[in-house]
Amino acid sequence: MVTDDRLSQDNSTSPNSTAGLLGNSTHNEFTTIVLPVLYLIIFLASILLNGLAVWIFFHIRNKTSFIFYLKNIVVADLLMTLTFPFKIIQDSQLGPWHFNSFLCRYTTVLFYANMYTTIVFLGLISIDRYLKVVKPFGDSRMYSITFTKILSACVWVVMAFLALPNLILTNGYPTKKNIDDCTKLKSPLGVKWHTAVIYINTCMFVVVLIVLIGCYIAISRSPGKRRGPVPENGRRSRPLTESTKQSRKHITPQINPASSSDTQKSHAYTKYQLLPLSTYHLEERP
Repeated sequence: MVTDDRLSQDNSTSPNSTAGLLGNSTHNEFTTIVLPVLYLIIFLASILLNGLAVWIFFHIRNKTSFIFYLKNIVVADLLMTLTFPFKIIQDSQLGPWHFNSFLCRYTTVLFYANMYTTIVFLGLISIDRYLKVVKPFGDSRMYSITFTKILSACVWVVMAFLALPNLILTNGYPTKKNIDDCTKLKSPLGVKWHTAVIYINTCMFVVVLIVLIGCYIAISRSPGKRRGPVPENGRRSRPLTESTKQSRKHITPQINPASSSDTQKSHAYTKYQLLPLSTYHLEERP
């Protein structure tokens, strides 16, 4: 009877254990084969496209804020792409077991720092488009390339300030028990800093998303989009009103031919100089 009970228990549990083994094998195949192949495809495409973008953009002078922000995005994307080979080695289990400590300390930090740097620059591009289309007659200093360079440098400094402590405070000794969890390789202060950075990055993403949506909705509703963005010097000639056009049509240059005074001649010559070309009625000679 005891033998029959054991056989019945083994038969009842064997389907569950078989399903668990199949699930684990499927998961392992996905993480060790499918994911590395996808990362490899993304890496090759990113290297090709970002390399082409670097070659194009760095042959273009920094004449506009838009071009300068795009150059920063290209640099951040290229640095983020360079972390993919390490991820491929980790997921395909080609490296030694302690390779994950290098990944946690350097590669992951570099990846997320550059990802959020790209997000911030996308937000700055949307603000730049908004100012030049919706607010074209604002403070010209905000449209200058010098202001753009200073703002871009501040973005890189802030992102480096957030990332470096994560790199420094991941200083735990790797073992086979803690190697699969990056937070176990951090010091207590490193865990707190890591949690704070996660909240900061999440808030940053939400703010940039709201800014993107708000700016492009405002641009789509602005009548200024028909005239195009403001030039980089922050100045655009104001459109002529109908009253101005009518007043210019009735202005005609007058010279007193009887006057021989040098002052009057100079004054008449000055009036001819200041009037627009459209006020002169030129007749074609035969």
